[in-house]
Amino acid sequence: MRQMRLFFFLIMIVAMTGFGCVGGSGGQADSLPIEVLATQAIEAAQSTPSQGSVTQTSNTDNGITIDRISSTSSYNQGSLQATVRNGATTLGPSDIVDDFFDLSRSVCQSCDTQPSGTSSQWQHVSLEKEDSDGTVYSIVFSDIEDNNDSDYLSAGIWMYVPGEADDSINLGEVVYGTFARGNAPFQANLQGLTGEARYEGDAMGLYTEQTSDTLEGGLFNATVELTANFGNASDMGTIRGQVTSFRARNEETNQPFSFQGTSLNLGETPIGNTQAGFFTGDTSGTHQGETYSGKWGGEFLGNGADLPTSVTGTFGSENSNGGNSKAFMGFFGAYQQ
Repeated sequence: MRQMRLFFFLIMIVAMTGFGCVGGSGGQADSLPIEVLATQAIEAAQSTPSQGSVTQTSNTDNGITIDRISSTSSYNQGSLQATVRNGATTLGPSDIVDDFFDLSRSVCQSCDTQPSGTSSQWQHVSLEKEDSDGTVYSIVFSDIEDNNDSDYLSAGIWMYVPGEADDSINLGEVVYGTFARGNAPFQANLQGLTGEARYEGDAMGLYTEQTSDTLEGGLFNATVELTANFGNASDMGTIRGQVTSFRARNEETNQPFSFQGTSLNLGETPIGNTQAGFFTGDTSGTHQGETYSGKWGGEFLGNGADLPTSVTGTFGSENSNGGNSKAFMGFFGAYQQ
């Protein structure tokens, strides 16, 4: 059964990362529900993120994510380590595996490059853990510099595949989504802040595209820009932004996806509370003449700072049209300019 579950996941990873297309040519792949990832991507994109760490997955109650995924990063002899937790499930350094896909093949331009406004580099690590209920997979990205770095970001992609990953799988039991966490949430009184602050940085995630008989996609990276208007001393203010400059490559054809003109708006939304300032809002956008919608959320970071030094969060946007669908699910880290 483990082999079937792993094969099922690899089929989805192949589709997610552009190593190939699923369906249309017969064989074992056709017997698997190729719509699983696309279905759950749509659900996740329309899910309002939960707070704590920011989590946005297809596991919802009344449209709100009920997962609470968090991660921490560290180093061991120069190699990135990560621990990911969701309820009773913990993936740690002993669960690190070889990459599910080869990030070195330039599908992620931000990996191993300097995030905007920092001296660190984005790095990643893949994890997998099987238990009696199923298998959990995660890819964690971090801008941590070393084990003395106390204000790093740790974010990633999460997937749970239930134990019975076969033809009769319940699509609703597969969980897919993204999460983002800052190690130093903003602790000052946000309501006392005034004026405007700009943040720029990187966004990363998975793009999926499904037709009636194929499912493909790729790991994307993009640019994020945010503007926080802290208003006056009597209100919390608002935040808005956009994700642009999408880049992703189909590994099977070695051709880039056509994202020319693609822009996702992170709609203006109220800043939520006096500390950390968790917020949620709506996304909208256009891609290849089509319109997209979804949800986004985030929190302010910078413990001990007079003004939040960075913002992290998640976003999703999708366009489902009959048997065809496209979806972006990702996370961002943006730094004060």
